[in-house]
Amino acid sequence: MNRTRFSDRQLADMIMLLIGEIEPVGESHIDSKRFDNLLRLQNTIDILLDEIAFIVPYHNRPEYSMRKAAVQSARWLAEKRDWINNYKPAEEEHTMEEFMYGQEGNPNDGSM
Repeated sequence: MNRTRFSDRQLADMIMLLIGEIEPVGESHIDSKRFDNLLRLQNTIDILLDEIAFIVPYHNRPEYSMRKAAVQSARWLAEKRDWINNYKPAEEEHTMEEFMYGQEGNPNDGSM
């Protein structure tokens, strides 16, 4: 099969083209559709994250290629987790977790 090789940016642009714009503009009739698009993007990302997470249990496999893919997947997911937990919007001084749960932290992680 002869497949066209797209860059990562091209693939991301295609996904966004299929889903539509997500950034709100302050107009309810536009932002309602963009909110729906945001939910679709989040659901799509969930599906893709599941695809990556599915590979992680292969870390105990004797085959080098399977173990390599599992280790890469686990490292990448851990990096994204850390990025999300420490994410600070440009104009904010709080992490995303502080924004969502306040200074007390996440009530579901046992840190309270």
